[in-house]
Amino acid sequence: MVIPKTEGAHTVGEFQPISLFNGVFKVITKVLATRLLNKIDNLINPSNTAFIKGRPILDSVEFVQEIITTVPKTVGQDYYSN
Repeated sequence: MVIPKTEGAHTVGEFQPISLFNGVFKVITKVLATRLLNKIDNLINPSNTAFIKGRPILDSVEFVQEIITTVPKTVGQDYYSN
């Protein structure tokens, strides 16, 4: 496909070629992503929180911090001294 560089272009030198090859891949990717959006919750484990709409990534960090602070209290100091 070509677009005119100037108004009223008549010769080949007055047109600029453009490529639309990547456009097809973008459309296919968008269609696949939209179709997978409805099924993504069934494909990915609920414990995985990254990169999924509605699952905040910071929930995992808060979960790990909670484990770090509660494990020594429940297990006791003898667990870490062995």
